[in-house]
Amino acid sequence: MKRLPALLLAMVLVACGTRPQQPAAHPDWSYNSVVYEMNVRQYTPEGTLAAAARHLPRLQELGVDGVWLMPVYPIGVKERKGTLGSYYAISDYEAVNPAFGTLEDFDRFLAEAHRLGLRVILDWVANHTSPDARWFEERPADWYVRDSQGNTIVQYDWTDIAKLDYGNADMRAAMAAAMRFWLDRGIDGFRCDMACEVPIDFWQQTLPALRKEYPGIYLLAEGEAPALHDGAFRLMFTSNHDENSWAGTEFERMGDAARVMALLTFTLPNGQPLVYTGQEMGFDHRFEFFEKDPVPAWERNGFTDFYAALIRLRHENPALAAGERGGQAAYPLGERTPDGLMLFSRTAGGNEVTVAANLSAEEVAFDLPFEGSRREFFTGKEYTGGTRTVLPAWQWLVFAQDRR
Repeated sequence: MKRLPALLLAMVLVACGTRPQQPAAHPDWSYNSVVYEMNVRQYTPEGTLAAAARHLPRLQELGVDGVWLMPVYPIGVKERKGTLGSYYAISDYEAVNPAFGTLEDFDRFLAEAHRLGLRVILDWVANHTSPDARWFEERPADWYVRDSQGNTIVQYDWTDIAKLDYGNADMRAAMAAAMRFWLDRGIDGFRCDMACEVPIDFWQQTLPALRKEYPGIYLLAEGEAPALHDGAFRLMFTSNHDENSWAGTEFERMGDAARVMALLTFTLPNGQPLVYTGQEMGFDHRFEFFEKDPVPAWERNGFTDFYAALIRLRHENPALAAGERGGQAAYPLGERTPDGLMLFSRTAGGNEVTVAANLSAEEVAFDLPFEGSRREFFTGKEYTGGTRTVLPAWQWLVFAQDRR
């Protein structure tokens, strides 16, 4: 099921120009954090939550802060795509896909993640269910949008879904109750799939109430509507489940630029970085979306070290924080910046990070825009400010300095 490209952003759902009184939009831990998206079906040969839980220490060692689980709920059978179906054609919001395990398996996964200091974020699909969902069978017909002949609505090429009708107050209440079902089990928040397809007033009514009941929850929206952006910071990525399966891996799309683009997701202003399943070992493979297609074997390699270093860079430097806590970009060379070179610095609270990224296939020469000597973060090599430096194609330099 090809899905619309959309911006992922930390969720503050208010009408344009209004700011209601409500708990903080972003939990404290999220500002300097890194999120890992886990494709449960493909993450292990078993494709279960129990098997995935055994890998959580590896993610803790990598340094990520939160694990976003692609939907763990049962998948509908009617109009199912492929053999196993789409994660996003959900038949029951308050159960676990039997292929992944049981509710008890989920609780054990959650407990192990929390023991290791990892947050757990569930993918939430509020726009639609499968056409044979429990709600479709048990609830009134007007819980679903229907055409003039009484048929449920299919959007885009999502022929395995039935769109929910947010004009029905009972359905809205049931959706909020289903979200509470998982929050009561102790999850740390939601990534809201296709949030832009759900009426904005549902989010405006529901999310402030959830924040009051469950302080510090993390909310992430997929959507391009301006009302979803007020106060938000962006989730930055070079790959995710949609990009990987439908557009290609980061290596297919970006070639030799893949690593330097990953660096920018960790260092540009106002963003929170995402690592998708397999990126941390440079796995160059498009996962099948509707079939079993697991990672063959996990191994630590140069990509693991690269992502671990990026995560450490993020954690150690407050200037790189998302939102209002991080430093905005300053461009020290201004119009003198050579073509192909992105050169910027970010400063917050005495912490300064300077990034020089060659975004071209040619080497680029420039003068280092600082005084004195600084040590490059990745190599440890010392550089003297003001000296002429040649940066090879698609390479970078990062200087982190704490003056506090």
